[in-house]
Amino acid sequence: MKSPVATSISSYIDHLGELSDELGVGPDDAIWYRGQPRRCTWDLRPGLYRREFYPHLQEGEPFPVTPAAALEALLKKRFVLRSRPLLGRKVEKETLELLFLMQQHGVPTRLLDWTENPLAALFFAVRDEGKRGEPPQEKSADHRQPKQTRRSGAAVYLLKPTALNSLSHIESILSDDEDEPSFGRYVCLEFMMHLEAKYPTAYLPPLLHQRMVVQQSVFTLHGNDPSSLQDLNAIAEANGKKPFLAEIRIPRESLSNIYKELTGHAGVTEYSLFPDLDGLGRELCSLARHCVWAERDKEDTEANDTK
Repeated sequence: MKSPVATSISSYIDHLGELSDELGVGPDDAIWYRGQPRRCTWDLRPGLYRREFYPHLQEGEPFPVTPAAALEALLKKRFVLRSRPLLGRKVEKETLELLFLMQQHGVPTRLLDWTENPLAALFFAVRDEGKRGEPPQEKSADHRQPKQTRRSGAAVYLLKPTALNSLSHIESILSDDEDEPSFGRYVCLEFMMHLEAKYPTAYLPPLLHQRMVVQQSVFTLHGNDPSSLQDLNAIAEANGKKPFLAEIRIPRESLSNIYKELTGHAGVTEYSLFPDLDGLGRELCSLARHCVWAERDKEDTEANDTK
């Protein structure tokens, strides 16, 4: 499946319809979205399976599950011990609630964030433009990212969750229901290598935080196979199955304009997706940066007009 290019919100929405048709999304089917910014160097895999946490692995070396299991056990233990006074209660280690809390606070887990809101995903793809303020093509060499981390642009991925779950012979989207036969296969046991589940599954989480509500958060919950969703999608297509994943590319030169469209006209901002004081602070910092660059552009234009 080809990856179309979006240069504006309108072209992005057009491509959403095209790719939904290619994925075979029916009127009753869900579609999930994930934005990947330009700075991302990882494929669609959860934090626990990203190589940045395993520097001893060589390029191309198969990913061993054992160190990931040991890391997950360590992180869970530390989080349970140290979060209790902050939460005012104890979180049990053998529940998915623990993974959701860890994920929401930046700890690497077997969860990968998605959203049911396509504009929220687009915002996360271009969000770095608000942090920089300066259009990317005008950046000085001193502020460029290292060569190995640079991408030609950002991307938004579309996921058909029921098609992903069919890899594990699960007919519907998994939820926090212990009566669901497949639920126990994904529960975070003390040692992750004992998980029965191999492939990831689409999962509807309990909405534990206001941020999850406004972001319309959903997740893929991964088993003991560290393969990226791109790799699993390619295998599915090679075996004659319909793809469950599609991509819309956003070129580098369009990132700043799309960011301005989202924040200036569509009302999708830091504060709308992070409705707390930190989100408000980041939004005001972004506003300050853009005001500075707008003033500089105005001064440069006036200077050129007087020449």
